[in-house]
Amino acid sequence: MAPSCRVLSSGTPSGFALVLASLRSRFSAACGKEILSRTAAHALCCASAEATRGHYGARDKIFDLVLLGDPNADKEVTELIPSAPTLRPADIFTEAAIPGCRAALDIGICSPDASGAGADCVETMNRKKLDTYGEYFEELAAQGVRYVPFVLSCYGRLHPEATTTLERLALQAARRQGVSNHRALLRRTSAALGVAVQRRAVAMARACFPKLTVEALQILFGEPGAAEDFSHNDADG
Repeated sequence: MAPSCRVLSSGTPSGFALVLASLRSRFSAACGKEILSRTAAHALCCASAEATRGHYGARDKIFDLVLLGDPNADKEVTELIPSAPTLRPADIFTEAAIPGCRAALDIGICSPDASGAGADCVETMNRKKLDTYGEYFEELAAQGVRYVPFVLSCYGRLHPEATTTLERLALQAARRQGVSNHRALLRRTSAALGVAVQRRAVAMARACFPKLTVEALQILFGEPGAAEDFSHNDADG
């Protein structure tokens, strides 16, 4: 019988049965709550630690552009709201986003598969952020600060207002640096931001991917050395 036509008998050794069970578990999320699909949709709503690190990575790509137009910009500014000093509405605090005004840029990355995402996840998150901080708008305005959500999906699609904000940042950066074509800065920042969002997605998917046993890896690859290499690479992230 050709190897591809072999079938397992009912007397399959228990060890091999465990390998098969391990292979099947490969498709279950590490949290044990969902089955991972080809798009890893559950992972993009689940791995909170990787999501937070990825959020900071995306923020830093935007901040690189901000600094070109406003060298005094800052990240994670506290006590912008006197009545609620523990709130931090500004992932980035800058004068480069809105002419004649300081802006508290609040970056949000959302998934269309998240609970409550609605028909358009970026619009839903943008509205939620405005609703959350709406009661503090007058307090911020009294200090010359405007709250500005900057929302994009976990696949890289920006909310229209985020697109406008990013172009304003590129324009200000170009003016300050004496660059005639702000679109070049916009294009490079958009590319860097897109890579950061995809790195976040990969990290979240890997975090939700169960680890295979050495026996299962040997079944997959046939050679113990290859299995060990795969296992080490998977552990290294």
